[in-house]
Amino acid sequence: MKRAGRLWLVGALLLAGCSVPGLEELLAGREVKVSIEYTPSFKKGCLRVVAEDERNASLKVEQTISDLAKQTSPVKVSLLRGPEWAGDVRLTVSAHESSCAGLAVDTESVVLAPQALKVEQVVRLTAPDADGDGYVPLASGGTDCDDTPVTGALRFPGNAEVCDSIDNDCDNLADEGLPVEELFVDQDGDGYGVGSPILGCKPAMGYATRGGDCDDADAARHPGATELCDEKDNNCDGNADETFPTKGQACARSCGGVVVCGADHSSVVCSKADPVFYFPDADGDGQGSVDGKAVEVCEGVTPPSKSVSNQQDCDDADPKVRVGAVEVCDAIDNNCSGTVDEGLSCGGTLKVVADVALGGTGHDWRTVAVGVSGYPVWVAGLEGKLAVRKAAGQAFTDFSYYGGSSPAGNCGPYDWHASWVDSAGNVYLSGGNGYVVKHNGTSCSAPNSVTGNAEVRGMVGFENGTTVTIYLVDVEGRLHSWVPGSSPIQRNDNSSRYYGIHGIDANRLMVASGSGGTENPRLWSYWNSDWANPVAQQILPAPANGYVSAVWMGSNTTATAVGTGGRAWMWDGNSTWNQAPVSPAGTVDFSSVVMLPNGDSYLVEKSANAQLQRLTPYGWAKEPKLPAPTGSVPAKPLFDIAMAGSGDFWLVGDDGRVWHYPEP
Repeated sequence: MKRAGRLWLVGALLLAGCSVPGLEELLAGREVKVSIEYTPSFKKGCLRVVAEDERNASLKVEQTISDLAKQTSPVKVSLLRGPEWAGDVRLTVSAHESSCAGLAVDTESVVLAPQALKVEQVVRLTAPDADGDGYVPLASGGTDCDDTPVTGALRFPGNAEVCDSIDNDCDNLADEGLPVEELFVDQDGDGYGVGSPILGCKPAMGYATRGGDCDDADAARHPGATELCDEKDNNCDGNADETFPTKGQACARSCGGVVVCGADHSSVVCSKADPVFYFPDADGDGQGSVDGKAVEVCEGVTPPSKSVSNQQDCDDADPKVRVGAVEVCDAIDNNCSGTVDEGLSCGGTLKVVADVALGGTGHDWRTVAVGVSGYPVWVAGLEGKLAVRKAAGQAFTDFSYYGGSSPAGNCGPYDWHASWVDSAGNVYLSGGNGYVVKHNGTSCSAPNSVTGNAEVRGMVGFENGTTVTIYLVDVEGRLHSWVPGSSPIQRNDNSSRYYGIHGIDANRLMVASGSGGTENPRLWSYWNSDWANPVAQQILPAPANGYVSAVWMGSNTTATAVGTGGRAWMWDGNSTWNQAPVSPAGTVDFSSVVMLPNGDSYLVEKSANAQLQRLTPYGWAKEPKLPAPTGSVPAKPLFDIAMAGSGDFWLVGDDGRVWHYPEP
């Protein structure tokens, strides 16, 4: 016994990879090395290695490895023979299920001559244990009656028998030794079963020792249960809701309701609630229009699309305007309080700008343009009228033409219909007789005329470094490009009459026009500098008499166009323009439009009582209100609008009328 302990210790040290002084001399010629390969799923069994003197069986050493869950195949074992061993060695390696005392399920034995002991012996054992219960299946020499991964862990020798119709202990019997009683099928687990009784042990689930259940799919229904008002026979006496005699009678409620059980199942209520009033929610902000028509909706009926059961929204065409919204400086009642810009310091209100340079009768302004930051702002009009405000709080500088008394820097007596401002604050003007010019805030320069000398109504410009390129359209249907300092170049001559142009860049230009002898609204696009082939845009519904007077692109896929007869169209990003509903202003002739990147469009019209209008993707929205004309400020036709954003815009029209928000 003492020798065996010493030999086992050496084997353990070799397994652990320890270094022992003088170990090599000790092992020389006496070590038996074994590499054991075994089935990887064999984790709860034991491996046993025995080496014995073939001539004297009393001389032997052995090693067992039982903690296989911490091992990986192959396992390396080294046994040390005693000095008294004389000849051949018999090496026996075996796998035992469950423990080292368990049944040997696979054994390999070999006799090794002394010279063969110098080579590590490789032994392969087969001991599958797919279900991990420590037992090897019968087919592989073990005692496990079920080694499948699904049910095998519940079946192995010595396991406790439970009531499940399965042979848990592998003795070829199921449920043996368990008490037998009268059982009923109980699928809902309420303690009451159905059908005829059967004799057997009681499983953990699915059976009851009492019968009489009237609904084995509902645990709330069984003999002795409290009767509820739920149209069910809760106590299984053959009657439903027998303690609630008024149920089923007509109730004095709308929508055709009758008396039914309440949600608490202990009272009765009307089956139909009062109708709910729904209001349009076109902008999808969760608030119904205060101006919308109510629709009564009974319970169970699907409400109209885009409607909600409240009436709070003061502007159902703008999701940014609603009760609870943040008030911002834009001359609009954003939070539906009934007041504009309350609690804010916006720098002014929407009103007519009083400035001597803007004149009165005889100053008929037709175009306004602003710098990116909102300044400078240039206004120009008929008979050479021109003025500029270079910064907030400053007066306008007058560059208008007045004949012999004209101030220095005027650009002549031309009718200006279009303008554009570059990043340096220079303005570019075009108008009557096809005349074009640049003004730097001090003097005019680069005067020229487009081919054909037709009146230029539309202008848009783009900058590429220090080069400015202006695109112009005239009423004879011509498209021109102009680099100030050189002559304009005619790019296309269309059969339509052109009235306005805009674009995000030079590769995407939209043109507003009319065609035919009496004119019909038309829109054209010039894509990717293909000047020779303008694309006709589809207008829905089909065009009628009139023309498109202006167009503005808010992005590469959004644009708004306006025209005569109170019509406005919005672009779907492809080739179709859909007409907006009838304008609140009626059949007035729109003269100009600006579309912001957020999809809002601001429009002006040229009726005698001209107003500003606002159009969103959801319809005509509440607009900034021009103060009612009083005294010396009567309403006048408006011809153009320029914006540096919803919180900074300018309107111009006849008789020196210039409106600004915010104006101190």
